[in-house]
Amino acid sequence: MDALIPAEDLRLLVSHLPARKVAELRAWAEVCERFLAVDSEARALVAKRLAEEFAGEITGGLSLKTIYRRAAKYRVQGWRGLLSAYDLRLTQAEAGVGVGTNGAFLTYWQGLCGQYQRGTAAAFRGLIDALRSGREIPGYGDWRAIFRSEFPERAVPEVCPYRIGVLLPAGWSQANLNRHKPNRYALRALRTGALSAANLLPMVPRTRAGLKRGQIIEIDDMWHDVKVRYGNQAADRCIELAMIDVATGYRSYILKPIRRREDNTRELVMPRMMPYLLGYWLVCQGYRAEGALICGEHATAALSAHLKQAIEDVTEGKVRFQAGGILSKPLLKGLYDGRPRGNFRFKARLEGSHALVHSELSGVPGQVGYTRDNAPEELYGRDKEEKALQRICDELAARDAGLAARLQWPYIPYADYAQLVAEAVARINGRTVHALEGWEEQGFVTGSFRAGDGEPWQDLSALELLPVAVREAWHQELAAHPEHFRTRRLSPAEAWAARAGDVITAGRWAMPLILGEALAVACTVSEQCTFRVKDDEIDLDLTYAAVVHDEDGREVLLQRGERLQVWVNPLEPGVAYVAVKGVYQGTAPVMVAGHQDDVESLKQNLGMRSKVQALEKAAIAPLLEARKAERTARQEQNAREIEAARKAGQVPCCSDKTKVRDCSDKTKAGKPIDLDDLIMN
Repeated sequence: MDALIPAEDLRLLVSHLPARKVAELRAWAEVCERFLAVDSEARALVAKRLAEEFAGEITGGLSLKTIYRRAAKYRVQGWRGLLSAYDLRLTQAEAGVGVGTNGAFLTYWQGLCGQYQRGTAAAFRGLIDALRSGREIPGYGDWRAIFRSEFPERAVPEVCPYRIGVLLPAGWSQANLNRHKPNRYALRALRTGALSAANLLPMVPRTRAGLKRGQIIEIDDMWHDVKVRYGNQAADRCIELAMIDVATGYRSYILKPIRRREDNTRELVMPRMMPYLLGYWLVCQGYRAEGALICGEHATAALSAHLKQAIEDVTEGKVRFQAGGILSKPLLKGLYDGRPRGNFRFKARLEGSHALVHSELSGVPGQVGYTRDNAPEELYGRDKEEKALQRICDELAARDAGLAARLQWPYIPYADYAQLVAEAVARINGRTVHALEGWEEQGFVTGSFRAGDGEPWQDLSALELLPVAVREAWHQELAAHPEHFRTRRLSPAEAWAARAGDVITAGRWAMPLILGEALAVACTVSEQCTFRVKDDEIDLDLTYAAVVHDEDGREVLLQRGERLQVWVNPLEPGVAYVAVKGVYQGTAPVMVAGHQDDVESLKQNLGMRSKVQALEKAAIAPLLEARKAERTARQEQNAREIEAARKAGQVPCCSDKTKVRDCSDKTKAGKPIDLDDLIMN
């Protein structure tokens, strides 16, 4: 059967027609050959047998009339006579002058499809309007040229006869032109841009399997979908700089309100947010000793030249920074630039974590909606009520300055919202019901068991605390009742803790280097051996004990009145990093304010007070020892003089000439004299 269609022709057919049509064509060629090979008297019988034999290979079956008609064409044209006119044009090198082969017109038409943002129907109407206005249509000319080519025997009319629903150039129906519109990627790229069209490109597969904690972190900023009230300014949203450890899915963050400057412009992201976050990661959380990668971006989550150099110096070049590609570049150089935006897939895991935070906080009053279309209608009323209350507070400020603090505002305070965010992130890090990729490959699973139906589930590690005999009995029980045993996934917090051995931390000395001198606060040691750090930009106002723990483990008491440079990371407010005259000294602990019934804070503060007192006494220990030695010598001298005076006043006893009695004092002779006892008595 293959010989009926030459190999070169068969290659042409396969490259232009669907496989189903090629197979049907080959079947028809064999039917025609076998039909024409017999005498005309026997063809009716042969046709019946062929219809039965090829019934499953040819669509619609084979009737005697169809076989006669097809065989006649096959005898004259060969296999080409078996194809439809359309399929035959597809297989020819010159497919005629149809729309699909007019390259200049296709470029013009597809450009219109990309130009009209709402759809190809509007582009089709624009094409016909351009034709009727007398414009030159690439590949065709104006409407007069098209009319002359289609109706050469008729005179060209004065008014364009082409109109939708009346007359269109050959092949210009909307259905036919839609077959030649750009594909989905091209349409989205032409109408929106490269970033939007990137969703239709193949995704680069990634996995966390084999990663260590602290090996790769992703950093990105996130706007919260809740308005909160900060100070006396109008309620606004908060912004967060978040970080996720890719290996464990553990999320860390730093949150800040949107502050208003003196000119009433909004301060969005402080440049200090990134140093604080990365300083906390390197010094407190830890990075992979063999090397680590920070996945950031070109905008907010970027590194300044100072921060990049500091990280390189602190880690000896083991921590690298990489920003995602910019997908808003124009499709072709020379076109208009788009607004620069990073590739969100570069930080896909952190982007997914953002959605969890939004979901956890979606019940907080003051939601603005994640798009303009689903913004709550009541937001307008909340803003209006807040403005009215603020106006009243401003009017009565001279009479009652504390009125604003007592009012019930339509938006919650920033401090309350910050607490809700902390709780939400803790829940996300502690969740065990999740579908994080690569979890089993990382070994982040554990077993749990229960004593019986309805009993609470316990981690399998609890069995390790039992005696050996009891533990073995439990294992036998679980083997007999497998329904009382199950495996569960670790939470990101559990995975984070389990991989603590994967990381190393930079020394405390590295924090001031990472934060830089611009983030240092000038302080002075008070008469009570404390110093106060007040930084309005990060809402920090804390008091620290002037006891510095240096890199060698020693505790040094700072001098009263000494001027300091102090760094406090809001992610670690319990520690202040202290420098004197630009030289790093060590860390100082915070003095936690508490009430009289707060036992823990009282213990902590009293302990710090005792430590300061001990250091103060240690500093004057030589002077105290000298005073003690002087007093001891004086007391010994007095004791000797008193003892001598007592002996001088003794006389013989009347009853016993061998005994003496002290006539001047009733105190027993020979008892040591304690001057402190004499003073007290």
